[in-house]
Amino acid sequence: MKNQSCSLLIFMILLTACAPQSAPTPSPTPAFTNTPPPTEIPEPTKTPEPTPALIHVENIPLDSCTRIIESKISSSGTLEVIYANADESTRLWSADTQAVVSFPVPLDGYGLKISTDRRRIIFRRDNGETHEIWVIDTEGQNEKRLAAVQYDETEARYAADLAQFSGMVGYDYSWVPNKDKVFYYIGVFYDLGMLYDKAVLVDVNSGKAISLTIPLDMKKFEFAPDGNQMAILAESELRVLSTQDGGTQFTIQAPLNNPTYSPDGKHIIDFIDEGILRIDTRDGQQQIIPLKYSIFVSPGGDSPFRPSPKFKWLDNSTLLMPSLNSDQRYVVRAFEADPSSWTFTVWKIDLINGTTHPSQTFSGDSSSVVFSPDNNRFAFRKTEMGDVPGNLFVADLNTGEILETIDDGKFEAWHPDSIQYIYSTGHPKTKGETDNARYYLGQVGGKPIPMDGRVSDAVAWLAAEWIVTDCQIIHIR
Repeated sequence: MKNQSCSLLIFMILLTACAPQSAPTPSPTPAFTNTPPPTEIPEPTKTPEPTPALIHVENIPLDSCTRIIESKISSSGTLEVIYANADESTRLWSADTQAVVSFPVPLDGYGLKISTDRRRIIFRRDNGETHEIWVIDTEGQNEKRLAAVQYDETEARYAADLAQFSGMVGYDYSWVPNKDKVFYYIGVFYDLGMLYDKAVLVDVNSGKAISLTIPLDMKKFEFAPDGNQMAILAESELRVLSTQDGGTQFTIQAPLNNPTYSPDGKHIIDFIDEGILRIDTRDGQQQIIPLKYSIFVSPGGDSPFRPSPKFKWLDNSTLLMPSLNSDQRYVVRAFEADPSSWTFTVWKIDLINGTTHPSQTFSGDSSSVVFSPDNNRFAFRKTEMGDVPGNLFVADLNTGEILETIDDGKFEAWHPDSIQYIYSTGHPKTKGETDNARYYLGQVGGKPIPMDGRVSDAVAWLAAEWIVTDCQIIHIR
């Protein structure tokens, strides 16, 4: 048995040796390359970002007196712009049709304001000493007068006192957010703002009017995001009212300055001597987040001046605030201070836990800070004494890295992508110089693109891919 196994093994070896063999594939001649040694890891290939191009829309007749009333994305996904020219004639431009059409508002109507649901428009008619507020739907139907506003009552009532004010009486009107209600007021201007002589809510459907204040008692007001409530800052208290019937829900006795609703409308915050006051809008319950607060006496006066700190909501209970220094004190600088020595720290403030977290400290003016939409970057300015506007910086909030430095720059607006932005240069540094500002589309890490025309003060970005200047609309590709 053993001999048979050996014979079989020898036979298989001989059979393999006699089988035809495939010709070996010749190796290609090596080409000269710059391939790094095997120990090095090659860097991945990066796809370059497309360079934006500015495409000017020529058939929309904008000019230096054009006022952009509203821009929106329609239900079909196209950009629509509502604007008024110098003669106050109102137009609607569509990016889809590239056509301009007249908007359905009477020729003698001025001051258009569109409701949140875009179903109705309020406007004014001036009839001698009477200023009337009217409403019409966006189809041009159901025109109705809502109120008649007269200055002469206010002017007569305060004729003896107007000398201590500016001598001016004014009025304005607006939609209550997300409601079929209109709010209008008459006010007396004075050195620090306006005192309101009359404030009225009008129901658009019924025409019912509700008076909200007593003469010269209201200093400021703000509506809740859903429009169900409004906060009125009076001389000695904060009154929180229902916009349904004008009834007072609660009052707060505190020296407030600038009450502000949280994005969800569940709280009102303001800055007081002890810190941040947080008020529950359901029942008026109060919480104080300790925060050292510094004030100063304005030059030539004996009254403390407490400006509102600049901040941005991160969510419903967290703030980004570039107005604290390293000692957690909100610093108000005197007017004569040398701005070249100013520094600021961006702080994250948790209103629920009452904690503050510092990020980086920067050399510049905290009042010039503009956060990007995603809150990862911000722009700010640093000025030297007598140098306006000074150098512009774009920084990374998380690392503190300065991403861009622009000489003699003024920041205008962030693009929604938080990478591109609009800035200008060439502003006068001393009185009497001509303003030869030039505008650019900048981008973090990219080359700026010059823009024709001056960016509108009211609206810089109409949508994610559109810019308005004083003479035309520009599409970014």
